[in-house]
Parts: sequence; C-alpha cells; structure tokens
Amino acid sequence: MKNKLNVILQPASDTFCAAVRAMLDFMGEARPLWEIEGLSGYAFRILVHKDVCPSGTHHTKWIDIYPATMRRLGWEAQFYLHIDWDRKPDFAEHRKEMSELIIRALGEGRPVAVYDIYVPEWAIITGYSEKANKFNVSTFINLAHWDTIDI
Repeated sequence: MKNKLNVILQPASDTFCAAVRAMLDFMGEARPLWEIEGLSGYAFRILVHKDVCPSGTHHTKWIDIYPATMRRLGWEAQFYLHIDWDRKPDFAEHRKEMSELIIRALGEGRPVAVYDIYVPEWAIITGYSEKANKFNVSTFINLAHWDTIDI
C-alpha cells in the first residue's frame, strides 16, 4: 500500500465532523469536536420527525459547506462533485480524474475526505495500491481498521 497515512475516523456525532477532526489531528492542528461542529453549522442540524432518516442531515450543499468549514478552521479545501450532471457523464473519465487528484494529495501527505462511497456518510482515503488498484479508506463502518475501495 503506497502513501498509507495513519488517519482513522474516531466516533463523533456525525461523519462529516469526524472526518474533518481526523484530518486536522493528522495535520497537527487538533481541534475539539464542539468547535468543528459549531464552525460547520452541524451543531445546529437537528432531526425532529420520527420518519426522517438519521443520514438526513447529510442532504446538504457540500460544495459550499465543506470549503467554508475548512476556511473557518484556517485551511483551504476544494470539493469536487463526483459527477457533473449538467453534461453527459463519462464515468470512466471522471473516475480517472478523481483518482489522479486523490493520489496526488496522498503523495503530498494529505488525507482526502470523501462522501458517499458506501452510503451518504463521510470517510477518509488514507492510501492506495496501484498493484491492487485499490484505495485504503477509514470509514464509520469499521472505525478501527481500513477498508478498500476500487480506484
């Protein structure tokens, strides 16, 4: 596994704040969870209806929320939509572009937060294997270990 970074999600009230906290911890800028929740606005997202899915708070405009949260925490970040539905998606081309961006970030020693790889939750890509054609991912599904997903 190349560029495997020691970044593991820790339990938190939601996977977005957990992913941000894990990345900041790794980069030597540890912040308390309450600060991340407050600066992201996540502390104020409340589900009150008995029929609402617990992941309902994740249905938000991440393209704005993620970079703004990271700026408030003193970091610059970019959010890439997984598919541009305004043009006819070329999934193979898009997958290649995103994989190249992720591999470049890992090579620079930066973990990559990703959304919606299994379900609408956040995870962190921590490494990759060209030989196996896999990314290493720390997810809420398996907090103590890494999973793999296809590159």
